[in-house]
Amino acid sequence: MGNNKKSRKDAIVYNVAEMHNDAAWNKKGMDAHNAGNYTFAIDAFSKSIELNPHEAYTYYCRGEAHAELDDHNKAIEDYSKAIELNPQDVYSYFRRGVVYSKLGNLNKAIENYSKIIEL
Repeated sequence: MGNNKKSRKDAIVYNVAEMHNDAAWNKKGMDAHNAGNYTFAIDAFSKSIELNPHEAYTYYCRGEAHAELDDHNKAIEDYSKAIELNPQDVYSYFRRGVVYSKLGNLNKAIENYSKIIEL
């Protein structure tokens, strides 16, 4: 019985530590995104960003979730932030170009695609 109590206590400590870990929140966001739960994914990515606002990939991931919900402006904001943090991120340029294309802003889409070619 004592061993079970220790296991439960260890699990609680792990869960509390996980809640303060940006990578754990990113994984929760990825799992939710893959399951099609884009709203929860956005919440999880936002928590990850709150804990570590310098991780470009998390902005990209949140942008993907916004794009799935057709929230184009927020998707563009997140892809732009990912690019600001990692100017070599061709994936964010590509996805931002796709969103601009969906919005009918072909000049901005071409700018993004041209940047990919440049990189």
